[in-house]
Amino acid sequence: MALGSTFSVPIASSTPPGYVAIDAWAESGGLVLATNNTVIYLETGYSVLLGVGTVSSYSDGSYQPGQTVTLNYQVVPIDGTALPQQFNFELTAQGYAFYQPISTTHASGSLSFTIPSNAPAGYLTVELTLESQSLNAGSCLPTGTCAGSTAMLINPHPSVLSLELGAGSGLTVGWLILLVLLIVVALVLYLALRHRGGSSGAPASGSTVSPTTPLSPPAPAPSTPPATQWQEPSPASPSDSSPPPLPPPLPPPGGSS
Repeated sequence: MALGSTFSVPIASSTPPGYVAIDAWAESGGLVLATNNTVIYLETGYSVLLGVGTVSSYSDGSYQPGQTVTLNYQVVPIDGTALPQQFNFELTAQGYAFYQPISTTHASGSLSFTIPSNAPAGYLTVELTLESQSLNAGSCLPTGTCAGSTAMLINPHPSVLSLELGAGSGLTVGWLILLVLLIVVALVLYLALRHRGGSSGAPASGSTVSPTTPLSPPAPAPSTPPATQWQEPSPASPSDSSPPPLPPPLPPPGGSS
């Protein structure tokens, strides 16, 4: 058989057995690799359906010890069997000294269940049994009981990264942190590229550069010579054509001054 395939098990209709046991195994080269088995019971009165109504807060679908969850149940008649007026249930957890009697007139509803605080990692099976005094049209199983069960994955120490922001949303803390990091990296790269483009002097694409006004040429030198600075005139030197100076006068006779 191929991996993941199914097969049918025929059940006799005239004298059906109380149960059918099925053993399965996988082998290769004469070596058994894996084995499993299951038992199919013959139900004759009612079928009890049980499931977990509380959505897990973690991406792996696990629940934690001490957590209170909601269990949904439904009693379904088989072959048109009339439902009883009163339902008396027993809620038990396999492997634990847990027993909770429940009495109701409703064939379907919700129950509150608190996971044992010492539950280890793995699957926890919870069973809801319909007591025999509630049956008025025969038993469900050859043992005289009607029961439904469900299993929950228990993880005492889940990773905070797998915590969903809203149960069943699919967005975990780990994904949120990764998204924030990607945004930060993209922003840093954008700023770095923008700074690099600005420092190179090249205008960014899409930007316009206003033309600059050309500088005027320097004014030409004046055509007239500049004014001469005033200087004090120097004393005139004697001319060659001027007459020589007169001699001093002679003293009078007699020697008197």
